[in-house]
Amino acid sequence: MLAELDRWLPDDAVIVEEADQVSRSTIRQLDRPPGHLFRSLATSPGWSIGAALGARLARPGQPVVAICDDAAFRFGMPPAAFWSAHRAGAPFLTVVLDREGRQGADRDPDVAAVARASGAETAVVHGPGEVAETLERLLASTRDGLCAVMDVRLPTAAPDEHARPRRRGNPLTSASTVTKRAP
Repeated sequence: MLAELDRWLPDDAVIVEEADQVSRSTIRQLDRPPGHLFRSLATSPGWSIGAALGARLARPGQPVVAICDDAAFRFGMPPAAFWSAHRAGAPFLTVVLDREGRQGADRDPDVAAVARASGAETAVVHGPGEVAETLERLLASTRDGLCAVMDVRLPTAAPDEHARPRRRGNPLTSASTVTKRAP
């Protein structure tokens, strides 16, 4: 999906990226010239949407794209960011890498519904073949003065039955202070 997005984005597009769940693969698929790709490795999600607004204010003639996962989108306070972008005349596109398949009480609100309620043009993408046309339409919306959100639905990977379980460490000790136990 990201390689297809990179293929169809304008060469002068500024990208701010905060996709924690897929960050290693994200950076390999985005080929941008220096000064056009900015990343955050902050421990608290939500940086990308505000950073996209700031980038658009700093570079009003260039398209700006925020790439984030669904948690960063939620914590980025989209209603406030999109309202501010509209007031300042600085619309931008947000691409949300939305992990499907999460169930239960911790299921987040629908990204597209939150975006629509925040005044953004929205589109849901399920496969790489849909990226080009959707991107063209949403970038046209940003040129017309509206923020836009592309909700990219990523399938959830099946759990690996051979994977080792993650060990939960004590946050008060580091690996250097833990002594090894005899077998």
